Amino acid sequence: DYNLMGLPLHDGPRSATIDLKNASISIPISEEERGLKANERYLRFHDVDGAVTITASSIQADFDAVFHGSRCNVSAIINGPLKPGITLADLTVQANLNVDALDLPDRRGSPPERRFVERWPELSKFFANYDPHGNVDLDFRVEKAPGEKEPFVVREALFTARSSDASCHIFPYRVKELTGAVEFDANGVFLRNLCGVHDSARVCVNGWMEAPHRTALAKLSISGMDVPIDDELLTALHPREQRWIEEFGLAGRFDADISITRARSAHEAHPAPWDTAVNLAFNDLISTYAKVPVPVTHLAGRASIHRDRLEVSQARGELGTGSIQLQGFADMQDR
Repeated sequence: DYNLMGLPLHDGPRSATIDLKNASISIPISEEERGLKANERYLRFHDVDGAVTITASSIQADFDAVFHGSRCNVSAIINGPLKPGITLADLTVQANLNVDALDLPDRRGSPPERRFVERWPELSKFFANYDPHGNVDLDFRVEKAPGEKEPFVVREALFTARSSDASCHIFPYRVKELTGAVEFDANGVFLRNLCGVHDSARVCVNGWMEAPHRTALAKLSISGMDVPIDDELLTALHPREQRWIEEFGLAGRFDADISITRARSAHEAHPAPWDTAVNLAFNDLISTYAKVPVPVTHLAGRASIHRDRLEVSQARGELGTGSIQLQGFADMQDR
C-alpha cells in the first residue's frame, strides 16, 4: 500500500509502479457502474501482463490482456484528480487499444454490453444505424476531456471485419460474412473493400467521407453481383422502386454498380441530398407485365437509373415463340 494522495514525506515527486502478472482489471464507465462488481462491467481485462505507473495526478498503463476472450494491448495516459470514487468521467484520457478477433457488443444483449454501447453517443449512433454483429479486429486511438458529458473522441481507428454482418438503416439489406476494413483518421472515413454476401449475391462497398456526420462530403461506390429480386430486396427499396418492379413483374438476378455522392453542407439540420446513379446488367430476367398477357423470358441487357430517369438499352428477350428488343427511357417520379 502506498498513499500518493496524502501529505508527502518529502518534497520530491511521488510515484509507484505496479508490475502486473496474470492480473485482472475492471473499469467503471459511469456512476451506475461504480457500485457494480467487476464481472458486471463491460470494460474488464483478464490475464493482464504489463505495468501501471501511478503518480499524484496521473496513471500510465501499458499491458497485454484478454478482453472478452480476445487478445489485446492497451496503452493509456489518464490525468486528473486521483482520489477514491473517481470514474473515467472525471478524468482526461488518452488511450490506444488493439484487439484481435473481438465479438462486437450487442446493444440488445447483456446489461454490461447495453450500458457500454449507450454510454458513448457516437458508438450508440453507429450501432443504431448499422446494427453490426460478429467478429472484428480493432485498432484505435481515443481521447477524452474531463467531465460527465464529455465524449470519447476517436482520433484514429481501424476496424477490420473477419466474419461480421450489418444492415444500414437507410437500406436495410443485411450483408453477412463481411470482410474488409473501415478506417478513420484526420483525412476522413475510408471504406476499403468491405465485402460480404446476401443469399447468392456478392456485395462490395468502397468509398470516402470527409467526416462521420451528415454534413460531410461523401463519395461511395457499391457493387453487387448475382443479386436476387426477392422480398428482402423489395423491403429495402424505396416504395417507388418497389412499385416498378411489381408492376413489370420482374424476377431473376442482376449485377449492379451504384455510385452515391453527397455535397458538403453548412447546416446539420439541412444536409445535402444524396445523388445516386445506378447501372444494372442482367442476363436472364423474367418480366410479366400486367398489360401484356405473355411473359418476356431470358431478358438480357442493361439499364440505368439517375435522378428519377430509367433508361433501358440493348435489352433483348423472348416473347412467346418470338423475340423482343427494348430501348428507351421512362420518368420514375412519384405519380
